[in-house]
Amino acid sequence: MTVSSWDEAYTGVPAPWDIGRPQPAFVRLAEQGLLSGRVLDSGCGTGEQTLLAAGHGADAMGVDVSGLAIRRARDKAAERGLPARFEVGDALRLADLGLTFDTIIDSGVFHVFGDEDRARYVASLASVLRPGGFCYLMCFSELQPGDAGPRRVRQDELRAAFRDGWRVASIEAAEFELNRAGLGIPSARAWLAAIERTGPLGARVRTCSTVRRRLVLACLASLGLIGSGCSSPAPSWGPLASAAPGGVRPSSSPPSCPARVFSRLTESQRVGQLFLVGIAADPAGETAEAVATYHFGSLLFGSDKAGVAGIRQATSAIQALASSRATGRVRFFVAANQEGGEVQALQGPGFAAIPPAAVQGELPASTLQRQAAGWGRELRAAGVNLNLAPVMDVVPPGTAAQNQPIGALGRAFGDNPATVAAHGVAFIRGMRQAGVATAAKHFPGLGRVHGNTDFTAGITDTVTTPDDPYLRSFQAAIEAGVPFVMVALATYTRIDPDHLAAFSPRVMRVMLRQQMRFQGVIISDDLGVAAAVAGIPPAARGIAFLAAGGDMITSQALAPAAAMDRAILARVAADPAFRAVVNSAVMRVLSAKQAYGLLPCR
Repeated sequence: MTVSSWDEAYTGVPAPWDIGRPQPAFVRLAEQGLLSGRVLDSGCGTGEQTLLAAGHGADAMGVDVSGLAIRRARDKAAERGLPARFEVGDALRLADLGLTFDTIIDSGVFHVFGDEDRARYVASLASVLRPGGFCYLMCFSELQPGDAGPRRVRQDELRAAFRDGWRVASIEAAEFELNRAGLGIPSARAWLAAIERTGPLGARVRTCSTVRRRLVLACLASLGLIGSGCSSPAPSWGPLASAAPGGVRPSSSPPSCPARVFSRLTESQRVGQLFLVGIAADPAGETAEAVATYHFGSLLFGSDKAGVAGIRQATSAIQALASSRATGRVRFFVAANQEGGEVQALQGPGFAAIPPAAVQGELPASTLQRQAAGWGRELRAAGVNLNLAPVMDVVPPGTAAQNQPIGALGRAFGDNPATVAAHGVAFIRGMRQAGVATAAKHFPGLGRVHGNTDFTAGITDTVTTPDDPYLRSFQAAIEAGVPFVMVALATYTRIDPDHLAAFSPRVMRVMLRQQMRFQGVIISDDLGVAAAVAGIPPAARGIAFLAAGGDMITSQALAPAAAMDRAILARVAADPAFRAVVNSAVMRVLSAKQAYGLLPCR
């Protein structure tokens, strides 16, 4: 089949294998940690399996011969904020990639080939899969009635094809879910094979097999649901639904610490990691109950004048809540707004009076960095490891008095991007020296608005553009390695007039992820009690934020956080694509926690 023919498969009525979500069998494999390491999705189609793997922390790449399919896959990755890569390529010439992989997904490719091309395809897989790696292949089974769709494959054919240099760990019955518009049926019977590579890179092989779960995956992949990246056979697709994979862990390189922790967490514990929730007056009472019930993974101090020793007593009690049942032993980010001036939440004995950012901006950057390291050491001594600062917003010259959220409170380092960038980066570096994470806020900037989103709804910026010079301060913070970027609750009419920034894919997926290359945690401004979101039901706020590309939800109050948590869990259970988005956000949060010693990996 020609390249143009494969492109035609992605025009008009959706192809049978293009179901708009990952195959359930692969979802189960991913949830069990089997799609790990460097993953290649051979014949990825529009990328659902690739994005599934990326959402579970894998370094995932999809290859397909159809340029149209690859464009759609890239669009999906951008929309979902997932760091997957997609390239146009021939499944029969994977060595041209110049890469090796730990895991290969084949969802419906193997079964499109005739005998001669099967051997070429298996050799192509062998050229990029490292010894000890696994191929998960799903293909149509000879048990599928009728002749519509791709060529049927028997178990003995799979074993023969993957004979030399491979070990078929398992082959299990599966079902391949299909798009009814293609073949008119919801699923087809299939084989899912888990096949381990035992020979050296590049050796030709004649059989394909995988461990029980990987076999199931391999069969599911070879069923063609994901599309084919091949250049010859015609797409004859049949329906397949998902099957539960077996339980054999592959002998590929060990997954990362965050991936291992992720695999041990329950769904409720994973979703709980996406919340930064205000600490109640009695941390040992209401907060402890909320952590036990909702598994909230990060907590936020309000104003507290107990001093370093008093705060330390509270944070020690908080970290003691990180039990196996509550958080999977993942410890908490304990946060505070410790900017200085009007916004210094933690005060009392042991805490210096931090000057406002307007005064900090008059210091040499090197001096500010040294002072920020001292303020950071105070936080660490108190058990606080996340400072929701610095403010990277730029307030135009002469407008500070009219800018209620930033300028009127002296929260800006200066009135130009260069000054704000230099001093904001110095603040970030000083806090990092003390072992405290920081959050650059309030992207894409509150320096040009009048009202404060904490107290007023409908705040609008009519000036800032996607390539605005005032964004350079945020770019500097990103390049300096700031682990969090907080997104504002204003609307930016020249960026996305239809959404608050915290609900805008253009702001988070396009600007932050694609244009500014931010790979850390996107955190919201307060979605709990801020006036800016009062008109939106609490249950809808968290879903909207995550669906648009956010990672961590801030809620100063427990009740709206609980409502958001319940709604997210319900959506995760009903929507595999949303579950993949959530999993990606969880992995980013866990990666940030690993950097600050909060994961139980030892």
